[in-house]
Amino acid sequence: MDNMFDDIFEDLDFGEPNEIKTIKIAGKSLSDGLKETAFSWAVDIVVADGWLDEKERKYLELVVSAFSIDQDVAKKIVEVTKIRNRVQ
Repeated sequence: MDNMFDDIFEDLDFGEPNEIKTIKIAGKSLSDGLKETAFSWAVDIVVADGWLDEKERKYLELVVSAFSIDQDVAKKIVEVTKIRNRVQ
């Protein structure tokens, strides 16, 4: 059991904020297909108020990086979600 946790935690910088650690752990734990699904849900939550500000955009970029999601796929997910939620 320890080896599983060693694999998950080995690349973490424990001086990072908890949000970043959590995103990195999720990125290592999810299958590739679920990473895109989780990113889609993250976009839904971020744009729920109808806006996408710079702080939210940086958060989504962090998720894309930590989850190793293709940039073109990430852009399509964001575009579709913005259209669906009428984001400005």
